[in-house]
Amino acid sequence: MGPYEKRMKKTVRDTTRACNKWLESQRSPLRVTEAEILVTFLAEGGAELLREKQKGLESIHPVQGIGLDDIAKGFVDLAPLVKLLDAEAGTHLEEIVVWQDKTPYLSRNFVFEEAIAGTAAMWVWEKQIAERKLLAQNRPSLSTRPLDEQFVISSLVYNSGILFDESTIQRIKKLDTGTYIFELSEKTKAKRWPLPVYAPKDALALMLGGGRYPEQPTSWSTVYHLLQRHGGYVGLHRFTDTFDERDALR
Repeated sequence: MGPYEKRMKKTVRDTTRACNKWLESQRSPLRVTEAEILVTFLAEGGAELLREKQKGLESIHPVQGIGLDDIAKGFVDLAPLVKLLDAEAGTHLEEIVVWQDKTPYLSRNFVFEEAIAGTAAMWVWEKQIAERKLLAQNRPSLSTRPLDEQFVISSLVYNSGILFDESTIQRIKKLDTGTYIFELSEKTKAKRWPLPVYAPKDALALMLGGGRYPEQPTSWSTVYHLLQRHGGYVGLHRFTDTFDERDALR
């Protein structure tokens, strides 16, 4: 295990513990898991940083580098949690966003551990938003749902602010969205660039024939983007021993 992987795992454990301690203190039914925080960090830029962008591991832009677009509002709303994360993980998140004349500015970039801790804070913030949206529609609370379903719903809100219908949530959860994504791309290609996807039968024929499937960059579709993130979550569970059945690091 490389030094950054060791640091990542330690920080994920520390920040998950801090988040759940804070949620419990607020008498919230919600909790977060180590898998949620680690996969979100990797999906929002951490994977690239740990591979081809290692020179940037100690200077990570909170928005451009790790996707925390609403960091200013999130850190204000959850200031007590940010303070607790700093205490538990040895970070200095409270220094990152400064306010001048009611306008927020970034004082500096994150160091490695702060990018994970900042992701953890914003994951709690977005998960709370997802919960409020569910309850406003009289839909079951996140706390009553399976862990993978909590991850899908909260990730959809994290990336789009939108609470999707239950049928779409279940299709993403089951990785059964090939037709959905292809038809969406076809339907909107007059006003948006097509997604690099095929109809399922054509994709299968391509791969069985030895063809190369196109690269899959992040694009305009939230569901398409979520498949990349949820695919990482599912892959780590199915093909590695990284997490146990409670989404905790082994």
